[in-house]
Amino acid sequence: MSRVGFLRWAAAFTRLPLKYMQKDMRLAIALGDQLEQPLPTDAITNGAFKQAIEAGFADEDITDEDIAAVYKVIK
Repeated sequence: MSRVGFLRWAAAFTRLPLKYMQKDMRLAIALGDQLEQPLPTDAITNGAFKQAIEAGFADEDITDEDIAAVYKVIK
């Protein structure tokens, strides 16, 4: 199966609400802090996730858009 085919297949089964993506991002940032490894891009992304959650998108499934963005890059 090609990468594109796999991404299309995975998109049909992968669902992840924004609130869980933000939780995982927060954990990654905390680990970076523990290891004294700054993660500035993750911190910026986490801020954007938090703004979206505050705007009412906590339960939105954003995985489809993520998969579509990856697909466009490798296409």
